[in-house]
Amino acid sequence: QPDTADVKEEPSTVTLSVGNMLHVEVCEANGLRAADPWGTSDPYCKVTLGSNTQSTSVKTKTLSPQWNQSFTFPMEDVTVTTVAFQLWDSDLRSSDDLLGECSYDISALLLGIASEVTLPVSMQYNRDEMVNSGQLKVVLKIVQP
Repeated sequence: QPDTADVKEEPSTVTLSVGNMLHVEVCEANGLRAADPWGTSDPYCKVTLGSNTQSTSVKTKTLSPQWNQSFTFPMEDVTVTTVAFQLWDSDLRSSDDLLGECSYDISALLLGIASEVTLPVSMQYNRDEMVNSGQLKVVLKIVQP
């Protein structure tokens, strides 16, 4: 008779372990707002986990950029459960303009399982109102080293 005391640990309980790695693929965005006078933007995406930030390349003159760029973040603090995304318009002559932002709770990920998600991008319009400013498609996966 099998020993029922040998219960395997749930995959989700080991996902947020120090030493694991978060792989993030920033695939594409669409429906971004035009920040340049000619009706387009030059978007790039900043990805942040804890104190680590990495950026995609800039895609010029588009509101539907396709990056398909991958990044790896070390999991250094198990209390950091959110990966944040900021979409920016690159400007050569002035400071870059924020196009919108979104985030994802990585504690919902299972170890070794890739999750493709489309996140609503929003931007603070004024003190009380958030405005939808497109969508961002990413693939997230937590792996052991």
